[in-house]
Amino acid sequence: MPAAGGTGPSPTPAQFRKYARAGGSHCFAANGTDGRAGGGGDGASARVTEWAEAGFRQVTAGSVVLHGLARRTGG
Repeated sequence: MPAAGGTGPSPTPAQFRKYARAGGSHCFAANGTDGRAGGGGDGASARVTEWAEAGFRQVTAGSVVLHGLARRTGG
């Protein structure tokens, strides 16, 4: 799950949350075969997806699930 579609190392879930809170990412796409970003790996993608699902608005566009990270839902 490289950030912004890059090819470098994936951020840890904590790094991604910090980046999103700082305004570095406004949207997260969960696009794995089971709705999880990346569809596998070390579990970091699934943890980021769980975080996004738990607190942010979700929109489905075709087969891609997007989470808007600009504003949390609920508490």
